[in-house]
Amino acid sequence: MGNKLKHRDHPPSINVRKTQMALHVGPLPPAEELSRYGECVENGAERLFHLMEIQSAHRIELERTLVGRETSFALRGQVFGFLLGLLGLGGGLAAILAGHDWAGVAMSGASLVALVTAFLRGRANPGRDPAPPPSP
Repeated sequence: MGNKLKHRDHPPSINVRKTQMALHVGPLPPAEELSRYGECVENGAERLFHLMEIQSAHRIELERTLVGRETSFALRGQVFGFLLGLLGLGGGLAAILAGHDWAGVAMSGASLVALVTAFLRGRANPGRDPAPPPSP
């Protein structure tokens, strides 16, 4: 039985793998990395700052536009709600003056109940996101 493996006097080899990860959260990289941007690309750090400034100005303008649209959308809803409430109350008053007492009271009462309900729901959920405005 002549084919026996010869035992070598070497220690067993061990494979080691090292993985290194870095995580950065924020608009700009750390200062050490900024200096390396300048080494890789001409004025790299300055260009990166400029891009960040442009993006920041763009974001501010978008938020300003969005807040303005949401405000006008909310105001328009309040105006239309007020006009519909007046229309309901005026219709009820007209029905009462025309001799339809119960119909006029029902119409006016329903208008008041709808307005009060909408008001109370708005007060109960002040932190709720408003409905998005329709896209132009």
